[in-house]
Amino acid sequence: MNGPRTRADTTATAGPAAGRPLLEVRDLRVAFGAGGSETRAVDGVSFEVGSGETLAVVGESGSGKSVTMLSVMGLVDGRDTAIEGSVVYRAADGREHDLRSADARRWQDIRGAEIAMVFQDASATLDPLMTVGAQIAETVSLHHGLGAAAAWRRAVELVTQVGIAAPERRVHAYPHQLSGGMRQRVMIALALAGEPRLLIADEPTTALDVTIQAQILRLLERLQHERGVSIVLVTHDLGVVAEVARRVIVMYAGQIVESGLAGDILTAPRHPYTAALLACLPRLDAAADDGPGFRRAKPGTVPRIGAGFTGCRFRSRCPIARPQCENEVPLIDTAPGWQARCLFWEEAS
Repeated sequence: MNGPRTRADTTATAGPAAGRPLLEVRDLRVAFGAGGSETRAVDGVSFEVGSGETLAVVGESGSGKSVTMLSVMGLVDGRDTAIEGSVVYRAADGREHDLRSADARRWQDIRGAEIAMVFQDASATLDPLMTVGAQIAETVSLHHGLGAAAAWRRAVELVTQVGIAAPERRVHAYPHQLSGGMRQRVMIALALAGEPRLLIADEPTTALDVTIQAQILRLLERLQHERGVSIVLVTHDLGVVAEVARRVIVMYAGQIVESGLAGDILTAPRHPYTAALLACLPRLDAAADDGPGFRRAKPGTVPRIGAGFTGCRFRSRCPIARPQCENEVPLIDTAPGWQARCLFWEEAS
């Protein structure tokens, strides 16, 4: 079977990198709506991020990936929003921060300086009325207290580090004067301005052509190597996961359905949904569909999950669904550090 090429070390332990995790999320639940129209966008999600590692979060649109990360960043709020669970971050000084109970002042110290986020739509995130250099310099000044001249010099340095040509000239450009790839690099420069230890990249290569996409991924790898920053990469592209991630969690309808080492999951998935995602990848062998291999999912979309929903959330699209799937399915340990939310995971693999 020709699966995606992976750089993951399948001989390593599947947990976070050695030592205590940098980020620890436990039983995170996020629901929107009230009065019988509740939508559980995230339902019981737990994961850890180790120091210096790359964790990929994979799933279709509507699976809960972005809401999970926005909740970690404290950016989900609203009148009809309910959030439960714990999000613990361990700072460089060893102190633990409960991000779920952090107030605005504490978030000022953490957001950007300890944890930063690269949003998926640079055009909607960057201020169209400010030059990119001014936006980066403002962020540098906010986090490091530098004067205007020093902050501007640092902005030029950051633009240089993210690989934008002619940085002294580009810092004077407005977002609309830059290409999509350049705007995404500016977003990464903004995220790095506070020198964070954890970088959450939400679909950083969306809408970029494959050449620019590869450049952005190489940039993230280089920055991780040079700075030791941990990265959570949110994506729907399994090819991207194969290139950069050590571990991966697969989400569907607000839940984690599979988690483990990227090298294991991408070559022998143990959940039908993961297998279906892999079946969507282009195959070079013409006879791939004729022999044994990944099962394609039935047509359909990610369901909207309300309070009354029970059972396996993938069962309506699953090619191996059975009556037992109408009951709740827990995450099952299929191997050390490898879990799947499927009663029939051996058949799925």
